[in-house]
Amino acid sequence: MGKRISYYDPAKTVKQVLLALLGIALFAMLIAAAVTIRNKNSSVVEINIDTLGESKSMLVEKDISNIIERTYGFDLVGIPIQDIDVLSVENLLKNVPHIKDANVFIDALNKVHVDVVPRKAILRIVDENGSNYFLDEDGIRLPISANFTPRVLVAHGFVPQYHDMNFQEKKGTLYDIYQLGLTINKDPFLTAQLDQIYINKKGEAELIPKIGDHEIKFGSLDDFDWKLEKLMAFYKNGISYKGWKTYQTIDLRFDNQVVCDKKIKS
Repeated sequence: MGKRISYYDPAKTVKQVLLALLGIALFAMLIAAAVTIRNKNSSVVEINIDTLGESKSMLVEKDISNIIERTYGFDLVGIPIQDIDVLSVENLLKNVPHIKDANVFIDALNKVHVDVVPRKAILRIVDENGSNYFLDEDGIRLPISANFTPRVLVAHGFVPQYHDMNFQEKKGTLYDIYQLGLTINKDPFLTAQLDQIYINKKGEAELIPKIGDHEIKFGSLDDFDWKLEKLMAFYKNGISYKGWKTYQTIDLRFDNQVVCDKKIKS
């Protein structure tokens, strides 16, 4: 069997060399582009606060900027991209009491995007020691904001101090108040009717309505769902516009009935 004869093809060799050089050039360009991007500075910090359908938020953009600047000593504008740790900024914001969630990223134009979901206050607490704060939907304590005071249900009177343990163990008067406030807040009709929860010395609740000057004797915070159902039924079926001015008290403390006292005419 004869040997196969190989022929040298100069054109093919030149083509292979050119393709190799082109590959090296493209790789070098990609490396250079990556280094250039890495060395570029951030141009703008765009802050977006999701107000959760509310007209105003307890947070404003300046609050977010101040938090970042106080922590890092700069506001991220003009900082090299490689020096911005987006996960670190996210974790910083997530630890702020008024912030429920945060997402931080850098786009192709070197803009730093800071998207924030604030916590929504559902109940304002003025406790027996005069402490004043809000509770959100998760029972998280929120400090009073200088920017905006949401109009929510207020609980006051002999309200005990806030302790994390009460919410972890899901017990105690303050936790029961929170559960009552949460239930009222979820119902548009009750939210429109009720303004305050007053806790007396016995630890019993009295509800103060937005319309009328009658007193709603709620009693203990046990079985509050059933008591609220009775109140709703009475409001919708048992009271007329004239009734708002007729009744002095609406008592929900008795089983299967609502007991009302009319005002004494002078």
